[in-house]
Amino acid sequence: MISKINWNKLLALCGGLVLIISLIIFKGVYDKMSINENGEQVLATIKEAPLNCKKINSRTGYCKLEFEGKIYIKRAGKKFCHLVSNRKVVKVLTDENRTNLLFPEEYESSQFTVAFIMMFISLLIIFKGLFPKKVDYEND
Repeated sequence: MISKINWNKLLALCGGLVLIISLIIFKGVYDKMSINENGEQVLATIKEAPLNCKKINSRTGYCKLEFEGKIYIKRAGKKFCHLVSNRKVVKVLTDENRTNLLFPEEYESSQFTVAFIMMFISLLIIFKGLFPKKVDYEND
């Protein structure tokens, strides 16, 4: 059963999956960049936030923000916990449609680099899977 699998096609398929993931990451980073450069600074009401930033690690520390009647759940983590802990309002950036909220300095340009590296690697994987190196076993 396993010997009948075309490993090169499977490799190309996995590369395609990585390409899709990298495009999703790229879109998210592009949206963050756009909000960071063109967004409007607004005040959001803090509904829930961590009380003590010392007990927060990089994966925890979520807060609930309310802006124009909508509730947004944002991960504050250690980096942004001090902006929301024991406060009533916080300055955030929003896009022109007012659908996303972004903490100031949440966008980092290095995130584009990660997306491009993933895209490049996925294209190499796809190329390797679709055009495998021909091996001549008779001359070995």
